[in-house]
Amino acid sequence: MMQLEACRDLDLFVVVFTNDSLRNSNKFIFWKHKLFKLESSFLRRFFQVFNYLKKHKNSIHHVEVYPGGRYIYIYLLLIKYFKLKSICVERGELIFWKNRNYIYKLLLKLVYKGTDIVWYRELYMEKILFTIGVKKMFYLHNCCNIPEIKSTSAKSVDFLWVNRVTKERKAGWFLESMGAYKNTKNIIVGDIGNLLKIKHSHLKLINFKIFGYENPTPFYLKSKFFVLPSEVVYANNSLLEAMSFGLVPLVSKVLGSDQIVNHLENGYIFDHTLTGFQKAIKWAISLNDEMYSDLSRNATNKIAKDFSYQKWKDNYNELILSFE
Repeated sequence: MMQLEACRDLDLFVVVFTNDSLRNSNKFIFWKHKLFKLESSFLRRFFQVFNYLKKHKNSIHHVEVYPGGRYIYIYLLLIKYFKLKSICVERGELIFWKNRNYIYKLLLKLVYKGTDIVWYRELYMEKILFTIGVKKMFYLHNCCNIPEIKSTSAKSVDFLWVNRVTKERKAGWFLESMGAYKNTKNIIVGDIGNLLKIKHSHLKLINFKIFGYENPTPFYLKSKFFVLPSEVVYANNSLLEAMSFGLVPLVSKVLGSDQIVNHLENGYIFDHTLTGFQKAIKWAISLNDEMYSDLSRNATNKIAKDFSYQKWKDNYNELILSFE
């Protein structure tokens, strides 16, 4: 959505081809942008994309593709056939790199090295891309608008999790740790299916409410702290959003986390262990109102200063101009 807004402001017309698996893509399309739902069969999809590129090849500035899709290699061949410029947008496929088999890695390399430039969003990706042999990369992290908060009601939720539940993110630490603080109110917003696979039979979740995927804004408005015990922290979109609403973050001490969270100034960076996480929870609960207010204000200011939409738009424009 943010990228579409930036393209509008930069007077760039965007055409989106999508599977529309959630059947809600239309609501994100505005201004002059257009959306096409991809055909389900291979042949119809091939000719759908082929015919569009053939008809508009002279007016297309560049094509952005995402690695990991089953037809990505066909799209790449079409891009080469019509001699179009291309950007590979790396949004997270590389987090699974070490677990991929040889053939899958080889195919992904064709995408990363076959496009003109790889746009990567997280710091850990750079080392992998360099190892793969990618020559041209552009680093541009996520961004966040600062919301106009009209609600002044008291915070009713202590600790909030808004993220997918994955192996790299330690939701189990959150569940286990809060058993010692039964007077707290805590919420997890994410994929319930994966959460239920976490076994904590000794823990009765009397102080937890669990929700599936939904708009996180109401949860941000009523929560105090945002938790992210994870192997990857930097530029996590939910983290940026939470801080923009003034939530104080508790994040793991991993690559890049100190570029968003200033320890004890706008949040807490803990050793990436269960003990470290529990120490962070204890610290958060010990804060008085004045200390919390200072941290909360600093969290919002950090996003406004370093992760604003305007700064992101300027950097995205730089990426576009790199093709000129």
